[in-house]
Amino acid sequence: MKRFFLVCFFMISCATTKKYEAKISSWIGSDINELISVWGSPSNESNMPNGNRVYTWLWVGKALIGPKEYESTVKKLAFEGSGINWCRTSFVSDKNFKILNYSFDGSYCKSR
Repeated sequence: MKRFFLVCFFMISCATTKKYEAKISSWIGSDINELISVWGSPSNESNMPNGNRVYTWLWVGKALIGPKEYESTVKKLAFEGSGINWCRTSFVSDKNFKILNYSFDGSYCKSR
């Protein structure tokens, strides 16, 4: 019986990609400035041709990569990424700062 409860505990408390997606999808429709106030400054920002803006956060391990290191870190992950825990999460906002959608990739995009 103890084993059953222990297995249930670990199943409930395990970090998963599905839980991460549920967490970040809750930001759809919010103001991007709210997200920035919670997550900190993004690792990268870029403009889209339609006027929307992409905000990207990149974590390697538990460290958030800053704007100055973003490009070199992405290149490094492309060559050496197999053994490194990383997560890149991007949000697209419109001209009114409303979050429209998101994307994420990497081995470390998990949440409880």
